[in-house]
Amino acid sequence: MMFMIGALVTGAAGSVPERGVSYTVASVEAVLDATAFSCRIRDYAQPTAVRFTVRLRDVAATSGPNAAAAQEFLQERLRDPRQIKLHNVEDRGYFRLTADVYVDGVDVGAQMAGEGLVRRSLPAEPTPQPQVRTEVLSFEPPERAIDRPRAAPVGRSGESLQTLLTRTVDLSRIGPETTVQEALTIVAESVEPRLPLLILWNDLERNALVDRDMPIGIEGLGRIRLDRGLDLILRSAAPNSALTLTAEGGILTLSTRYGGVYKPRMAVYSVGDIFASPSGQHSMYGGRNGGLGGNYGGAMMR
Repeated sequence: MMFMIGALVTGAAGSVPERGVSYTVASVEAVLDATAFSCRIRDYAQPTAVRFTVRLRDVAATSGPNAAAAQEFLQERLRDPRQIKLHNVEDRGYFRLTADVYVDGVDVGAQMAGEGLVRRSLPAEPTPQPQVRTEVLSFEPPERAIDRPRAAPVGRSGESLQTLLTRTVDLSRIGPETTVQEALTIVAESVEPRLPLLILWNDLERNALVDRDMPIGIEGLGRIRLDRGLDLILRSAAPNSALTLTAEGGILTLSTRYGGVYKPRMAVYSVGDIFASPSGQHSMYGGRNGGLGGNYGGAMMR
């Protein structure tokens, strides 16, 4: 049985505005500076309790008195509007968005630039958009036996990994400053018996750039299905990488699709021709049975 949770990415890395996507702001939490604020989004596809940081597109704060005046202006515009819409959304990862922000139908960034409170900045050169498809897959064992052990039941109650992953758990201890390692520990300990989660940190750090001490940037999970909470954590830790969860032998192993769990096999190759002395010359590695291989061959792992 195998579970795959994460983003399956094809194409070059990078992000461009999602021109066909618009979100409605449910509530504004705080104005962070002259061009950014934190909020919650009503029609986002994921749980609405997640807090986003939104930055105005193509404008930049100025120095001096205008910076404070621009922040006050933005705070006043966001204080009690009828509607706030985000257009041309660009996902920067870790729940950070860049967008054209419209308050009651007015482009706030353009309004602030027109009044000299902020300056226009040149948009970044667009890069190809990766085709991202997030899935939670489960593969049923085939009718014929395969040369791989099936996931064994875990715990005294005999609950399978599939059953544990569908249980509703309390993840309210996870906050924006919780590290990736702490968040995964909380998830594993949220069920009884403990979720048997094995994490290949070297693989995650090398192939997905996941730092175990990186803040997860998630707030408001509360009570949620274990597999759904785990999915949100993994997508926050590595928004543009495919992470896999492999269930085998009663253990759930977290790795990347590039460094997945595999079983090495031994193969023996003859290296005599490599180290044999050319005709009329002496080898620097020795004779027939010396040096790094001779005519006896060498063993290699692949």
